[in-house]
Amino acid sequence: MKKLIHIEPTSRDELASAKIYSALDGYTKAGEHPIVAFIKGESHPLALSALMAEMIVTENHLGRPTDTVFSILSQPLVEFPTMTPPKVWVVRLKNGAWLVSNPNEEILSLVKPDIERFFEYSQLEKDLSTPYLSFYSHVLALFLESMDAEMDLEEIHTHLIAGVALPIVIGVSGGFLKTTLKKSKLEEKYSPNDMVTLELGAQRFKLNYAKILDSESGSGQIYLDNRGDPNDPYLSIFLPEAKEIFIGDEIRVG
Repeated sequence: MKKLIHIEPTSRDELASAKIYSALDGYTKAGEHPIVAFIKGESHPLALSALMAEMIVTENHLGRPTDTVFSILSQPLVEFPTMTPPKVWVVRLKNGAWLVSNPNEEILSLVKPDIERFFEYSQLEKDLSTPYLSFYSHVLALFLESMDAEMDLEEIHTHLIAGVALPIVIGVSGGFLKTTLKKSKLEEKYSPNDMVTLELGAQRFKLNYAKILDSESGSGQIYLDNRGDPNDPYLSIFLPEAKEIFIGDEIRVG
């Protein structure tokens, strides 16, 4: 059986992860228990998409992608509303792994470059009122047990997934911003210790390009993070007085 990496927003239900595991276990073969990594993220779909993109990179470098199923949802599975008929999107990634999600135009945006084929799968049985927790868990179980060949997957076009043309902000916590701006992109114009001009949304900033964050300096900095490809990591930003900066804001290098 393959392992599952499941990403969703934090649930109000403290038993959410246990309920999902019970549903998965109930749909897999008796005596074979799934290995599941639960990852909780922010509620914004682009922030969740960034987590998934990060996990795909990690699996490529350290794991076994062909023995992995990824799952990502725009809201907690146990709180998902009834969908008639229930549907999922299914992705065959370039690394050989499968990814399952609820239909959402942004949740796969940062994974789009990794997509090889894109499908939709819906419940075709007579009873279309199956709770989404049950339907979704059943679909995941089929992929975990490598039964995808028995599924009637309908190939669809990736234009249903929103594109992200520019680097964006994907996390905001106090004055710390996580971004999808890569080291190679910044270093087309700048070198470490340079003063960098950046536009974040409608605002312009001058920041010191530091390889290691010095938050005690109190000044704005852009610095190397440990996210993304180890050979071309993403950058994060420290802006102690940042205001009106949001997830999804585009970043332009001046």
